[in-house]
Amino acid sequence: MAQFSYENYQQRQQNKQFEGGNIKFFNFLKNDGDVVLVRFPYNTPNEFELYDLHRVTVNGNYRYVNCIRENNQPTTSCPLCAKGDVAKGRFIVKMLVYVQGQNGIEVLPCVWDRPTGFAKLLAERISECGNVVYKIKRIGAKGDKSTTYDIMPTMNPTIYNEQTYPSDFSAFANFRPNNFSFIDRNFEELTQFVNTGIMPERQKAQPQQTNEGYTQQPQAQTYGQPQGQQYYNPQYQAPQNNFPMGDGVPFNNEPQPQVVQQQTYGQVRPLPQQNNQQPQTNEGKPVRRYY
Repeated sequence: MAQFSYENYQQRQQNKQFEGGNIKFFNFLKNDGDVVLVRFPYNTPNEFELYDLHRVTVNGNYRYVNCIRENNQPTTSCPLCAKGDVAKGRFIVKMLVYVQGQNGIEVLPCVWDRPTGFAKLLAERISECGNVVYKIKRIGAKGDKSTTYDIMPTMNPTIYNEQTYPSDFSAFANFRPNNFSFIDRNFEELTQFVNTGIMPERQKAQPQQTNEGYTQQPQAQTYGQPQGQQYYNPQYQAPQNNFPMGDGVPFNNEPQPQVVQQQTYGQVRPLPQQNNQQPQTNEGKPVRRYY
């Protein structure tokens, strides 16, 4: 039985991956006074990603879903707004989190869902200090709804340098927060959710096969006379009593050449020789008569 410690369990929870590939949900700062080192990919506040989201219940859990109503549009443009559900602004924060690993500092690309007040605080820090390593500190006990977070820049570039705390944000190159941080649905799907209370599921699109890069091999004809070029696809038949493994299956599961066994028909007998003796006659012998 594989055994692991509670510390390993906490580390697994922190490193739990979701649909974003290598990107993880920010799952640190559990207790009052906890501090974590991070770096943000923003040079100006104009690069922030802010969304109007509705908080709904899906399968018994609270989830955020996108509000499809644009600015200055009527509430009827969004089924949830038309129902009376008020959307709230959320800040989807992208960051690199630096944690101490067994072989040194490990870099974890993370996403954190915060209210828009966090965007105001981060905008002030970036405008004053630029893109440096920051410390995020939790102020509030676990479960305290009044918990806040402070963002403090590190002031020693010799310690918090690029070599030890790299700023490689390539993991976010193709990242989209929809269906990762919140549910993305269109007008018809949101209307169905409002009417039924069931969030429609979307099937992931299967990659379509194209003819680029390969040529599809035609199937060999199995009827009539083949016309034009033929493609021979031999069917493998395992020879009998040819493999010690049993069941007539080769160990490497590769087709083997068919062994043509010579058919035998028993012992060949010579033709009977003709008798060269002269046929007997009745000359000199009494002739029997039958009446």
